[in-house]
Amino acid sequence: MENMSITELKRALASRGVDYRDCLEKQDLLNRLIQDIRAEDGRSATQPPIEKGSGSRLDSLTAPERRLVELFERCAPSVAFIQTTMREGTSQLSLSAGHEIPAGTGSGFVWDNRGHVVTNFHVIKG
Repeated sequence: MENMSITELKRALASRGVDYRDCLEKQDLLNRLIQDIRAEDGRSATQPPIEKGSGSRLDSLTAPERRLVELFERCAPSVAFIQTTMREGTSQLSLSAGHEIPAGTGSGFVWDNRGHVVTNFHVIKG
């Protein structure tokens, strides 16, 4: 693993659902990955195996697929669906307030506990 680039280490950590934003050096990234692998080995030894035919949809998944499911379950609450609208212009003589028409849709994620959401520009441009 020492031969991995910084980008490869970050991708490996991200795919495992490990936060690495506080890692400043390559060695920090490497240590975090090794720590997570060792922790996973400990988790798999203490977790009871899923019995075949138990009715669980997880019994046919590989270990990487199970990690992906765990990552999704952990991160899904912070994912936001975003839909922007524009108000269709009306004349000054009209009694209606105008109509809202869809302008953009996409996704984002909650950045902090104040509720700021990060998304792509095309989602919010008017």
